[in-house]
Amino acid sequence: MPVELACLQYHLWPSLVVALMSIKEHMAEGSIQNVNLGDTYTDYMIQGLQPGTEYTVTVNPVFGAIEGPVVTRKATTLSSSTVQMLKATDITVNSVMVLWNSVPGATGYRITWGPTPEFFGRDRPRQLTLNSSTTAYHLRNLAHNTEYMISLYVLFGSVEGPGITITARTSPLGYVSNFKVTSPTSTSLFLSWSAVPAATKYKIIWKPAGEGQERGPVKSHLLDSRVLAYRLENLLPDTHYAVSIRAVFGGSEGSGITLTHRTGENLSFPLLSVTPVTATPFSMSSSPFTLPTAVSHASRVTFSHLTKNLAPSATISGPICSKFRADIVFLVDESSSIGQGNFAKLKDFLFHIVSYFPKIGPEGTQIAVAQYSDEPRTEFLLNQYRDRNGVLKAVKKLHYMGGNTKTGRGISYVLKEIFQVSKGMRPAVPRTLVLLTDGRSQDDVVPPAQVAHFIVSG
Repeated sequence: MPVELACLQYHLWPSLVVALMSIKEHMAEGSIQNVNLGDTYTDYMIQGLQPGTEYTVTVNPVFGAIEGPVVTRKATTLSSSTVQMLKATDITVNSVMVLWNSVPGATGYRITWGPTPEFFGRDRPRQLTLNSSTTAYHLRNLAHNTEYMISLYVLFGSVEGPGITITARTSPLGYVSNFKVTSPTSTSLFLSWSAVPAATKYKIIWKPAGEGQERGPVKSHLLDSRVLAYRLENLLPDTHYAVSIRAVFGGSEGSGITLTHRTGENLSFPLLSVTPVTATPFSMSSSPFTLPTAVSHASRVTFSHLTKNLAPSATISGPICSKFRADIVFLVDESSSIGQGNFAKLKDFLFHIVSYFPKIGPEGTQIAVAQYSDEPRTEFLLNQYRDRNGVLKAVKKLHYMGGNTKTGRGISYVLKEIFQVSKGMRPAVPRTLVLLTDGRSQDDVVPPAQVAHFIVSG
């Protein structure tokens, strides 16, 4: 029974003509209040009662000046029939979370929401009935930067108790922060930014911005809200680009942020190949790729430098051959100085190397690939593929990120994350680490290289 009201239901006597009915309430202090009703009433709401109080209610029919038999019932009002706490939290550009306290005896709740008069026309009024166990509801698909009036009513069967009302204003459309353009190459720019709450997508727009190129083609791309970094590819070398990003909220777009950045000069170099030799230094050369027919059982650490002057690299203790079992890890430099075009050539280089090993798997040669720039990452482990076609398909899927040249970190990563028995390394077979890089490391490479030589040759 709601606070300050009670609902009585009774039936007309079918064999009698009811003129008036008298309802009596016995108040807590003993006083009696009466109300006379017409013969059309079958229920009545008594208001002005005290919460948590027992009342005796009598109903008797009246026939002219004669009162009929009396029916008496006792009922206690609830200690509370209104929501004491209603608040709005987790407000975004298009949603509001509404919380309230549970009301004992309630059979449900009715929640209504719509723009306040100042914001009429921004959205339509809506309402929803919820079950009695619900004490929170997420209002969605709201208009941004709009004040809403939110009301909650308690239901007791078919009777609706008093409501409580609050207001809440959605946030304005947000803009992307920490937008950066880094790791430029001759044909690409790497973009990164911070997440925007409630954004459903990000829209990137770019076009040439150099002198005489103001009317160049404008391109755009939509990204999922989980993506916080993206590389623009196929750009013109040595060209200024205006790059903008804006958060998308359903059908609306936030304010855009624009940066101007220049791509690097075209510093491409020809595809290089490795010619291994026994017990002598080897170097990157432009000659066709060849594999020797002899093999040494000794393990080796191979450091291959993709340099324009074709400088020799560290020595190795024996040649590579496909006829014997071996675990070979290729550590591939994907720093910004490589460039997208040369990275594609490097992938072709790896593809040709792998194709010279007819038996790949646990009974032959196992191959793994890791890439590195600022942070290294594993592309696939030694025991991940059991045939040559699997490795070749994985090599084709390698993608370029750009960044700094942290070779020492890359070597340490391979020793810790790939050259491990738990990751597929076989203790009883020769092990080879092949490093493919284009120049000087930006961190200390000597200590991890020494450790690599000890571990791989051990």
